[in-house]
Amino acid sequence: MRGQATLACALCAAAAAAHAETLYLVIAASAAEPAVIAAQARTLRQNLPQSRIVHMADCGTKRQIYALVAAAAGDEAEARAGVDMVQPYAPDAYVRRCEVVSGSLLAIGVDAVDKSIADVPAHAVNWDDADRVSEARALPGGRTLVVQRVYAPAPDDPLEGRRERLLLVRPGAPAVTLAEHCASPGRAATRGGLFALQCSREQAGPYILHSVLAFGAKGEKLADIAHCRDLRWQEANTLSCSKESVDATGKLRLVPYRVRIEAAASGY
Repeated sequence: MRGQATLACALCAAAAAAHAETLYLVIAASAAEPAVIAAQARTLRQNLPQSRIVHMADCGTKRQIYALVAAAAGDEAEARAGVDMVQPYAPDAYVRRCEVVSGSLLAIGVDAVDKSIADVPAHAVNWDDADRVSEARALPGGRTLVVQRVYAPAPDDPLEGRRERLLLVRPGAPAVTLAEHCASPGRAATRGGLFALQCSREQAGPYILHSVLAFGAKGEKLADIAHCRDLRWQEANTLSCSKESVDATGKLRLVPYRVRIEAAASGY
């Protein structure tokens, strides 16, 4: 389908350019709730398999709307021709101009709502909208840290399948998976090309214990420090954090900890 080929080319171009540009999106469906757009996408992708879910904030709009984009083009007339290809499956399809926000999920070609979210059971009680929507965080060197929120069910899972996968996206390079799950990932601290962040890992009485992950410029894992929080880069490539433990009386103890991060010199 010509419209589907157009979609792939337009979104690849957006990801490669990694700066603001104008696209014309052929929208097959839209919804204010991520769960609703995920369900709509599952149905429509049977005939529009390359469709992407876009948060329209990635086009600079303030409205909290999610759209299933079935085709896209840099030219409005070409996008309107794509509507004819899409309407047999989505009769209300329309074209929307989009000023792509630099560094957004749309710009780097990642769905705002992962396909797996459509499989979240209706009876799951601990899921809310924030658990269903992925996020892009800027890193130095034009890189993007993606928090990809997905559904990955497991037996007797207290998280009900909620997972936060970390991806590193660099201009002109394939995405690299940093971690399959990092609950409540903290803000990344950077030092040159290096970056580190903390993840929530386990419960100890009333306390949440963490781990600190450190990565090289291209996403290579350099450290995984268990039971540590409040990371900071110190002199040279030294990372500091507070080691966590819960004593016999149930009190949380924090002890200063430092580790040197060894990394080969490399560009972004």
